[in-house]
Amino acid sequence: MAWDPHDSRGKQGSACPKHATSWIATLRPSRRSRWIERTLSAARKDGYVETILGRRRRFPEINSEDPRVRVFAENAAVNTPVQGSAADIIKRAMIHLERDLATSSLAAQLLLQVHDELVFEVPVAQLEETIPFVLQRMEHAVPLKVPLKVDVGHGANWLEAH
Repeated sequence: MAWDPHDSRGKQGSACPKHATSWIATLRPSRRSRWIERTLSAARKDGYVETILGRRRRFPEINSEDPRVRVFAENAAVNTPVQGSAADIIKRAMIHLERDLATSSLAAQLLLQVHDELVFEVPVAQLEETIPFVLQRMEHAVPLKVPLKVDVGHGANWLEAH
């Protein structure tokens, strides 16, 4: 799962923070600055920031008088909604996929997560049926105002899938 401001397409199966971060970088400087300032303002006021699913990360050091400590907290406070939300989305997708695969007739198995990708073992005979099954659950893991698109690769091994 990834998000790109131009066509909502990303790397294979990515929900990658670097894609979200690069998306933020494409915002007009004034819009990007406003988002960052709103995030920092909320962190300073509330002492925490939230991910898309409401997980909170506290930053008691955000108002520190030590500039190095404060800047570290500010950077983490801006980064957390992006990376934390990407983690929320892929975790939700994994939960849905594991549950739905168990009740389906598909023999596919979710093997592991590698950063922003999910790796499945799928019998070749079920590949065409499994792809849309996985795509639907990944692209709709979390309700969003923008489409979330997932790219799929397949091969005999992880390297071939890329």
